Amino acid sequence: MVPVVRRPGDCPNCRIGRPDNCSDGKKHEAGITGLHGFMRDYFYEAPENLVLVRSKDLSKIGVLTEPLKNVVKAFEVFEKVSTRAVYQNQFSTYEGKKALIIGSACEAFLYAFVAREYGFTTYMANRHAIEDTKLQMCQNFDVNFVDYSKDVNFPDNFELDLLIDTSGDPSTIVRFLRKVNYNGVVILFGTNGKAPDGAITGNDIDWIVERNITVCGSVDAARIHYEKALDLIQKWHLGHAGVMSKMITGIYKPEDTSLFTVKPAGEIKSVIKWNDIE
Repeated sequence: MVPVVRRPGDCPNCRIGRPDNCSDGKKHEAGITGLHGFMRDYFYEAPENLVLVRSKDLSKIGVLTEPLKNVVKAFEVFEKVSTRAVYQNQFSTYEGKKALIIGSACEAFLYAFVAREYGFTTYMANRHAIEDTKLQMCQNFDVNFVDYSKDVNFPDNFELDLLIDTSGDPSTIVRFLRKVNYNGVVILFGTNGKAPDGAITGNDIDWIVERNITVCGSVDAARIHYEKALDLIQKWHLGHAGVMSKMITGIYKPEDTSLFTVKPAGEIKSVIKWNDIE
């Protein structure tokens, strides 16, 4: 079972099963507001707040539903806002379109993998190199990784149709904003209150306006996105042997509290195993 994190409030969106789009702020979020989290040996939950993991093959990798469900929701947002113009190519596909994912943490990998599902030529970018094992995962999905501290002009020979940020760093977003194509879409997902301020100029505003660029935020997900995330994990588990397991870079005991103060080397997704129940 995978527990649903966000619980409905009283608004119209919440009443139709979409607390991810809560419009009155009265939703609850497990471990964040109004509801305890799930990091404990046992918890009790109503059936409607649990999503069944139907395949035993996913018993160890089903935890990737969080945060993949957020990625699925963000691409739902992308699909809706991109319809303001004719976005797809002459064959009504995304082949030939370019997507850039900013960041190289767990969410960035999953955004990149889903972008490939759609058919985008996909890039991940960060201002440092990544480990060989992570590069191999990118290659397995035909995702191109760019260390833009070295490739300072990237992208210098094409424009971006989809820009997704997982870093929450304003200066990095602005860096790539003026690489976005006509009718392009920018999805802001990452949040980082400690990030340095970044300046957006009048020329940046001109670029957004004159090119009909859509900039929007996306947060959390609804039950439907959990279910679609599990379908994707199953598909990737079968089609990209071993890659999903490699996404889980560490399994820890509850007493391994150093995990919360020091980021493990090469971390993508860390899991805390509470007991020996399989």
